[in-house]
Amino acid sequence: MDLNTEFEQLKGELFSLGFDQTKFDELLVLATENVIDKAMEDLESGENDQLIEELSNMINTPVNNETDATERLNLFFNKVYGDQAETMKLEMLNNYLKETIEITKKAKDLATRYETGDPTAIAAVQSSMGDPDVQKVQDLL
Repeated sequence: MDLNTEFEQLKGELFSLGFDQTKFDELLVLATENVIDKAMEDLESGENDQLIEELSNMINTPVNNETDATERLNLFFNKVYGDQAETMKLEMLNNYLKETIEITKKAKDLATRYETGDPTAIAAVQSSMGDPDVQKVQDLL
């Protein structure tokens, strides 16, 4: 399957799980940060200090608008992955969305079991109260 088609299918699945456009846009910001972190890890394994410094400076410069962000992301991936930039970016992004879908399904299942009085679910929910990561997932749902 084409990576762009897969992205659209994953997006549709997230919407069917309750994400709206605003939440999806927020998720894409998180996904982009994750993808950039992974690309930096790949770059660091190549030990090109000058390029690492250049890209780090680019990442740390404030983004002016969506176009600026897109251009920087594309430039970043082109410098790290060359001809494979678009493929790597979409693969990483799609993997992030797949992970989010699985986490969302598990969270919804836990919520359903909690609402029906499942003792295991109740214990799991009570043990995670106050956990900031759990709160982030809850906010997305």
